[in-house]
Amino acid sequence: FYDFHTQHVHVDENVFAYSNRAGGERSLIFYNNAYNTTSGWAKQSTGLNQGRGDEGRVISKSLADSLGLRREENVFYAFRDRRDGLEYIRHSKQLCDEGMFVELHGYQWYAFIDWREIVDADGSWGKLAWHLEGRGVESLDYERRARELAPVLDAFRAYFSVDHLKLLLVLPETHATETQLLDMLRGSLDEFLRAFSARVSIHDDAAELLKPCVHSLLHWHRQMSLQPKHKTAKADTVDDADRARWVVPMAYALLKPIGVALARGGDLHDGAGWLDAWLMTRDVASVLTNLLGDSWRGEQAGRVVRTALRFAEHPMHRV
Repeated sequence: FYDFHTQHVHVDENVFAYSNRAGGERSLIFYNNAYNTTSGWAKQSTGLNQGRGDEGRVISKSLADSLGLRREENVFYAFRDRRDGLEYIRHSKQLCDEGMFVELHGYQWYAFIDWREIVDADGSWGKLAWHLEGRGVESLDYERRARELAPVLDAFRAYFSVDHLKLLLVLPETHATETQLLDMLRGSLDEFLRAFSARVSIHDDAAELLKPCVHSLLHWHRQMSLQPKHKTAKADTVDDADRARWVVPMAYALLKPIGVALARGGDLHDGAGWLDAWLMTRDVASVLTNLLGDSWRGEQAGRVVRTALRFAEHPMHRV
């Protein structure tokens, strides 16, 4: 058990803090047995008298000793909260020198389990820890990879965006030509391919990749204009039913050129696997959710797009 020292340098007796360790398994538990919010550190265990008879021998252990932590400049510790599944990361020197800091709302608890030691060979874990500032995330590995891929992901979000898909959905109203469509999409796709080519083999021109996509978009727009409209809808407009019906093929048309470029460079072995490999699945789902106004529908639409990409005809063919 540990004393929980608040920022006002007194021990909060309402907080129970204790740890367990068996071999390589570690756990650290906090519970606030009060309505008020509190915050502070657990660093040193409560003194325990281990003397015999009248002999007084009070033993107190540090958190680092109890959990078997190493104090090294390039060592970090990651752990997961059993309550909500979020992962956290702390520098070993902070844990050894200051202990564990937590903030607890009324009757809140933490159960930090699944501890693992990380040796930061390239400095990326230290940068992630600094960026998170103690916050928990769904996956530390994902967040670290996302920071590494930030230039690629930023360029992807500029290309596969809510604004682009909204423009594609209302193109029947604008009567855009093939040239206008190419001009609208080419710049952002070219920026994405430039950022992506630093990591994979891509040598394609954005305009050439987009031509089959644009042909399909224009064909689908003609189909949209032929669909019967709701009585209250105006001609050449896109209602909610149209949006739900056509957002998947529009999203597919935007993503397919990337798959074609990866296939030609020899870096595509699954028509949709690149979305997961390069952390773009969440962005696709987020854009579709924004357009459809519902997270469940957005996730389902994302799955349909992935299936279409995976089982599409040979990626060298037309969209």
